[in-house]
Amino acid sequence: MPPPPADSTVSRLFLGPALRAQPDRRLVSLVRDGYENAFEEIVRRYGKPLVRYAGAIVPSHRAEDVTQDAFSKALLALRGTDKEIELRPWLYRIVRNTALNDLRDQPPAP
Repeated sequence: MPPPPADSTVSRLFLGPALRAQPDRRLVSLVRDGYENAFEEIVRRYGKPLVRYAGAIVPSHRAEDVTQDAFSKALLALRGTDKEIELRPWLYRIVRNTALNDLRDQPPAP
């Protein structure tokens, strides 16, 4: 069965609350099947804690950008493999690596 259209009012009303009850493993499976709403739920579930975590590594004004970049990498990785993952630690590892890369790539302060 193909995923529901992303802009469908029905999919927004019924999938949002239903997705909130899904375990991480199921959300990963839905993302891999093309359900964008499932990735939106992952971002809703982990976004704030990951921004705080990134803020402990990079300057706070960069934390949101680092986290957004990490989520982009995570989405591409999820769609690119069917390897089983533990979502929470996997996301934290991506944020950590992205934050460390951001620190490395920043020009040194004068």
